[in-house]
Amino acid sequence: MKSYLKYLKIIAVIFVLVLVAEVWMVNRLATFGSKLQDLKEEQVTVSLQNQILQNQIAEYVSLVTIDQRAKSLGFDTTLNLDYHLSKSIASLH
Repeated sequence: MKSYLKYLKIIAVIFVLVLVAEVWMVNRLATFGSKLQDLKEEQVTVSLQNQILQNQIAEYVSLVTIDQRAKSLGFDTTLNLDYHLSKSIASLH
């Protein structure tokens, strides 16, 4: 009978330890889930900002934008070209 009580006490202590460990693990998982949700929200925000930046880059490097910027800086297409050849180069034949 005494050995039965001894085993019962050991089983009770093990049960309490397992119960405490389970409560601790559930608490850790709940905290980790909250952190994971925060990271997912941050990922969505960064992804949206990345898409905005990609759109801006595409706009800035488009040929139409570059052409407008070049014209605003004074660059334009040349219609009449004047060639000036040196007589010394032409007389080398």
